[in-house]
Amino acid sequence: MMERKKETLIQLPQEYRPVEFHHGGCIGADAEARAIVQKYCATATVIIHPPADLRLRAFCRADSYMVASSDVARDLVDQCDILVAAPGTSGEGQGSETWAAITCARERNVTVVVLEP
Repeated sequence: MMERKKETLIQLPQEYRPVEFHHGGCIGADAEARAIVQKYCATATVIIHPPADLRLRAFCRADSYMVASSDVARDLVDQCDILVAAPGTSGEGQGSETWAAITCARERNVTVVVLEP
């Protein structure tokens, strides 16, 4: 993630104090977000919803792991009150799991915080 995304992400767990932190366990932003949440909100239980494709996994440590899924976006949204997303592109409909999660969350009226690229 870009530095400004990280700075914003550092503020969010301090503000919201999540009890649980769910993420997709993918390389890149998921792994970085996990490290940030564990550092700035160490009491949050980390739960990973890993992708079925092993090539996408960061193999992060967590308190709990869900069954691997081909629809991580839906699985994450089903478990959250607030979705914080850090897409790599600024355009919706780019075919990424991140944008799929954002779209799913909006359709289900889940609060969405998008950390713009």
